[in-house]
Amino acid sequence: MPSAHKPLQRQTVTAMVAEYIAARIIGGDYPGGHQIRQEAIAAELGVSRIPVREALLQLEADGLVVIRTHRGAVVSELSADDAIDLFDARLLLEPFLVEKAIALVSDQEIADAETAMRAYEAAIARGDDPKELSRLNWAFHTALLEPSMRPRSMAVVQTLFSSSDRYLRLQIEPA
Repeated sequence: MPSAHKPLQRQTVTAMVAEYIAARIIGGDYPGGHQIRQEAIAAELGVSRIPVREALLQLEADGLVVIRTHRGAVVSELSADDAIDLFDARLLLEPFLVEKAIALVSDQEIADAETAMRAYEAAIARGDDPKELSRLNWAFHTALLEPSMRPRSMAVVQTLFSSSDRYLRLQIEPA
């Protein structure tokens, strides 16, 4: 019997390390300007420095870290110009994907998007923590955009979302 869920994706050690570091950056544990020490991350996660180095290169491509000569990886600083750039890029790409999705969406995918929206609204009403709100926000965006059948564009949106999530959390973090 076919499953309604996607099969689990296997992850490389590098991908798991990148996900861990990105979560620490987005969650604010590693603020802008924070130096990320490869040795410390490798020891903390029980991996060699190689996947940490590769993860940092990936995170640099995603705009979350900057790799500086003789200083190593440093968490990128938040700035108004960066926020404008991120949200402008999303504003260009997401409506395009929604337009493509509308042409292809099934009744089940519409129901999934409505369910995701209701879950997000309920979490806001409950005052859920920023990490959960972020997860539900991404689930809602995914439900809206994935029917477009544009995996490369979705990967770009996911990168933009992850980077912009740092700014969104500033708006919803308790003072």
